[in-house]
Amino acid sequence: MRSFWILLFAACVWSPRSGCLITNSGNGSVGSVPGIGRFDTGFDSDEEECESTIVATLPESGATEIYIGSPIVFTLSAPDSSAAIETDVEGTTTISDDGLQILFQPTALEPESSYAVSLAGCADYSTVEFSTSDIGKELEVSATNLGWTFNLQEGRVQDPTSAWLQAVLGSIRMGVGEDEVVILGAEGGEQQNWCAPTGALPLDPIALPKVAGSVGSSSAGLAEGGAVPLQDLSLEATISPDGTVAMLSLSGAVPADQLAERLPALGPTGAAICASVRAKLGDCSTCSDGQLCIPFFLGEIPGSAATPPSAVPGWNCTECSTQPPAADATCE
Repeated sequence: MRSFWILLFAACVWSPRSGCLITNSGNGSVGSVPGIGRFDTGFDSDEEECESTIVATLPESGATEIYIGSPIVFTLSAPDSSAAIETDVEGTTTISDDGLQILFQPTALEPESSYAVSLAGCADYSTVEFSTSDIGKELEVSATNLGWTFNLQEGRVQDPTSAWLQAVLGSIRMGVGEDEVVILGAEGGEQQNWCAPTGALPLDPIALPKVAGSVGSSSAGLAEGGAVPLQDLSLEATISPDGTVAMLSLSGAVPADQLAERLPALGPTGAAICASVRAKLGDCSTCSDGQLCIPFFLGEIPGSAATPPSAVPGWNCTECSTQPPAADATCE
């Protein structure tokens, strides 16, 4: 295995004691030399004859309306140990396991601003110029009574297990009440208790337009109809100034046995599904309640305005099974 050095321009977290701390989520922290980060990709490249080229970027150069939390991804034709990110933007750099993708994750972008991130390779050079959207600017409306529907299949994934699970998931709803952010779960799903949120976290008005926290449990729609429980949820969302759009990142896990029960084509039992996941993708985990679960992380899920939770009759009831509730539904 071969080690090499990548020079990052302001793409670091500065420490007065250690200088520039470069982190690589795939390989851990790998250096603390002022201005320089050391990466070990596990790939050797031919320094005398390098033909690796940059075959794609995400986003494409010139893109507009980019979310402030989006990474910049360079795809290479072959691993390149000399490739270096060049930018004035603070952030972290990671390299995919196969060495074909270099991902730069900015950490301090501003809404409605222009930026440039470049990659200098052994035989190629590419610059991505882009501008960000207004999502993340100060709210122009009250957050209370805002609501959104998120199609989980539209989120960005970076690991095979999440991509596999994303294909069977559908939608989830989220909204803001007077003092809390609520997850209403699967829209129309048979597991959804329409009269009560299936997860909630306190609203921090100082943090707006961002909301973040641990939700516990909820439910998500399935692509084929119905719903499936979600466990150990954490979310972070950013709201547009007019409240009509939100961008959601969601992590958690799906109980394997309940996924098998609702989608038997995936496997007769949760253990069978996990054996398939383990052989091809990754592994299952254990949820906080002891169930065998399939973990996931979905980032940058766009949400469109939907009926807010406080407008759903009886949404704050604790016991209700009407699907959906009648207009005059009351709590007993």
